[in-house]
Amino acid sequence: MRARDWGLVVLALLPAVTLVGIFWAIWGNEHHVVNQFVGYRGRWPQVTFLLQSVTNYGNFILFGAYAGLLVAADVRRDASLRRFALCWLVAFLLTLLAIYLVKHHVGRARPYVASGLEAVELLNAYHSFPSGHTTEAVLLVVPLALLIGRRVPAVALGCIAGLIAFTRIFLGVHYLTDVLGGVAFGTLGALLAWWLYRRAERRSREHHSLAEIPAPL
Repeated sequence: MRARDWGLVVLALLPAVTLVGIFWAIWGNEHHVVNQFVGYRGRWPQVTFLLQSVTNYGNFILFGAYAGLLVAADVRRDASLRRFALCWLVAFLLTLLAIYLVKHHVGRARPYVASGLEAVELLNAYHSFPSGHTTEAVLLVVPLALLIGRRVPAVALGCIAGLIAFTRIFLGVHYLTDVLGGVAFGTLGALLAWWLYRRAERRSREHHSLAEIPAPL
């Protein structure tokens, strides 16, 4: 990738990573962060409800952006855009498989289980690392930032991913290291998606170049 592309990746990741760094700097321990937000959730039920809605539906809005890309590609007959969406889908499915395996192998208890402060959600109680929501959010926003290719949209998309990461911490379902793990897995998936897309574009150009070579007489 070009230096400019790496810069866009950094801008898209910066809000989530900065958020985790700030919490760590303030409270110094991810377990203290968990305890701190237990109190906040009790004092601010409206905020808790709002952030619960963000965590439940935020990624679906981003998924809608990719669905819109596929529709736009079909309407405009844009093969490049179609390749981008399909390459992203392949990378997304592979990343989902990877984090599913890691979650089951690590088996880390979620903060609300380890602290015993709140009711246990048995279905996913021991799937804390890495944060799946954060992984998805990063994997959704970074390729879009690279596709758009501008700094301001990259930062705006990064803020969306950062907000979703924040909801996972605020709601007590992930530790800071879970979120960082999600950022790492999401970044790897995003880079895979972009690599697949650029490779597909290069092959398409080569194919068209060969097709344009006149046949010998």
